[in-house]
Amino acid sequence: MQLCFPISPSLVHQLIDQQLGH
Repeated sequence: MQLCFPISPSLVHQLIDQQLGH
């Protein structure tokens, strides 16, 4: 998934962690 705005690697890690946690 491509985003229109750049996001910090920490945010990406958090999002991935949340997705994996679900």
